[in-house]
Amino acid sequence: MTGAPRGARIQARLYQRVEDQPTFLRTLFGADLGESLASVPPVALDLLPASAGNNNAGAGTKRATLTVGLLSHNVTGPGNLGLSRGLGGAGAYPLAVDLVDAKGSSLNQIVTHLVRLPAPDAEVAPLRVALVVPVHAPPTTSPGGATSRLPARVVRSVAATALALRAHPSVPVSVAATPETVDALARQGGDAASALDSLRRALAGRQLIAEPYVDVRLSDWVDAGLSEELTRLRDRGTAALTARLKRPDGRTFLLRGPLTRDAARLMRLTGVDQVVADPGATSPDSRSTGGAPPARLPYSVETGLATPLVVIDSSEGALLTQRADPVLAAHRLLADLVTIWQSDPGAARGVVVAPGPDWQVAGPDLEAVLAGLTAGGRVVRPTTLAGLFDGLRSEGARRPRPSGNDLDGYPASVQAARRQVASFASLLPKADPLPAALDQRLDVSAADDLRPAQRLAYPAAVLAAIGRRTAAIDAPARQTVTLTARDTDLPVVVRNRLSRPIDVVVTLEAGSRLEFPLGATVSERLEPGTQRFRIRVRARSPGTSPLLVRVTSPDGGIVLATTRYTVRSTAVSGLGAALSIGALLFLLLWWARHWRRSRRTRRAGPQAPTGGDGEPRAAPAGTGPAAAEIPAGR
Repeated sequence: MTGAPRGARIQARLYQRVEDQPTFLRTLFGADLGESLASVPPVALDLLPASAGNNNAGAGTKRATLTVGLLSHNVTGPGNLGLSRGLGGAGAYPLAVDLVDAKGSSLNQIVTHLVRLPAPDAEVAPLRVALVVPVHAPPTTSPGGATSRLPARVVRSVAATALALRAHPSVPVSVAATPETVDALARQGGDAASALDSLRRALAGRQLIAEPYVDVRLSDWVDAGLSEELTRLRDRGTAALTARLKRPDGRTFLLRGPLTRDAARLMRLTGVDQVVADPGATSPDSRSTGGAPPARLPYSVETGLATPLVVIDSSEGALLTQRADPVLAAHRLLADLVTIWQSDPGAARGVVVAPGPDWQVAGPDLEAVLAGLTAGGRVVRPTTLAGLFDGLRSEGARRPRPSGNDLDGYPASVQAARRQVASFASLLPKADPLPAALDQRLDVSAADDLRPAQRLAYPAAVLAAIGRRTAAIDAPARQTVTLTARDTDLPVVVRNRLSRPIDVVVTLEAGSRLEFPLGATVSERLEPGTQRFRIRVRARSPGTSPLLVRVTSPDGGIVLATTRYTVRSTAVSGLGAALSIGALLFLLLWWARHWRRSRRTRRAGPQAPTGGDGEPRAAPAGTGPAAAEIPAGR
């Protein structure tokens, strides 16, 4: 300690055993300490030498040691306490340490605990303790695709985690590593990559939990209709962890937020058969047994498919996240676990200690926890999350809760962006890395670390990136062509201003005057630059017809360019020509017959008039030849 006034001294007092966890938590703040057992003789700080600045202590720091001797009354002197009759039994005993001034006024106080283990011949059921160590950092990929370096404290935390785990290789531990953080460590190289490699070696024989690529609130996503997105995130996360560390265990799921019925069913159907959830994730069922805190026992979730569930004990996690004195926090955690065990030493129970993704391991804190779990002997038994469920009897059911978060407009935005990425990928060769990079940005957008506005920025940036690239494909807006033959190759001009070739589909739409002998859809590869290709067009009749030419992605999801053609056809079809020739021949035949008839009529001269019945009519008097005169009497 430093800065103590002259005449200051340290004094301590030992109290009776804590009987339950709620009382234990209050003793951490100096409350409910109970009956005093003994006092430690005070230590005068003026008599202690000041440090010269070594042994992890700054210059001027003074170090005091307090000793409590069990079953001994020979331990005497300042800072030494001897207990002739020992302690009353196994459990945690509060020890309040005070810094007081010369007048006895308290300047500061800390409360720690002496842990007494049971006698070697006592029959006990050890408390199973599953410690979850997180490896997590906020996303390092921006909406625009730029990547940032991980904070130095994150790299130090990963290195300290690996060092502590490797120092205690026999202690079972579950590691919850966010795959995006693991990718960032590998990408950053240097100390970050070295820390990741050390962590990989420390995971031998330990459980690596399968995680989505980024932290998500599963139930919110299921309720928003994003089950396919969740499958993508889980698959990507599994691939990243397998490549960088080891194949993760997909049977156990570490749930963030509430657990809804649909989310529980989805997990069960995807191979998850053990769920570890936050305290408020579910509601108790009326059939659940009482008397024991829910964090101590496995439950089943009422979804129609039995799913074992253990609720995280938030108090233990909160103890580990105290950064003022991480070693003290670790000792308090162990005392809390012993208190939980002591409240019912004969029951088979388990507890999950999960500090949460924001816990940054300092090194000595995790070292102290692992050492304490090793020394706990028959009181606490470290295990993994997978091992926690084995042999523990279910103590009833828990009801799912509603999620209560609609994710605003994010579901529609990310789904639209996914479709565009898929269409954009169909343009490019399969080996092109750009679509995968765009998909990775959308995966990062799911992170629970992001605020709603930040989350929406990712799909918007992906759509903008695709739009900039597809705008580099263009064609003339309008064209006019004249077809002088019945079958003609129509010239189509498309410009590719990208630096890479792309695959496109050209689609033709026209009226009844035009048809396409080789089909109305043509697949083409556009090399960089201006490219001309021809499409066979057939004119069914002369005249003017509109023609629409669309250049799209192979799946039709992106329209790259559109040209409207005005097609003028002067060619005549075979049937039209035959009809025209037939009509001309008919006219020529009619004209020839008419000419012959007229000529014959002129050659015959005038004819006697006839009556209406076709008989010759009598000529009018005086117009015919003179009649012969016949003599009378003859």
